[in-house]
Amino acid sequence: MGENVEDSVIKTRDKLLANQDIIPPIVSDWLVKPVDIDDVPILLLNLSSPNRSLDAMALRRIADELIERLRTIDNVGKSWVEGATPRQISVYPDPAKLEASKLSLLEIR
Repeated sequence: MGENVEDSVIKTRDKLLANQDIIPPIVSDWLVKPVDIDDVPILLLNLSSPNRSLDAMALRRIADELIERLRTIDNVGKSWVEGATPRQISVYPDPAKLEASKLSLLEIR
């Protein structure tokens, strides 16, 4: 805060380059870029279930619905849900019905 953004980015990049020998090898293709105050979270919500009455998927569904409602409010910045597995749908096609309809798995996809 209170520093020239470009100078700060250059100083940070130079510091990282000077210390590459202690950066873990798993860290690759790193990028230094400025962070605006609008990029800093000012509200974090943690959803949990008393007595574990709701599983992770139910909590994720509630979080997804909550984030959609929050995004309708004026001046809400970037918002996202972290944690829990995103919802997904599994489809198990019936090979006999596929053949009868002359469809392939690629066509369904």
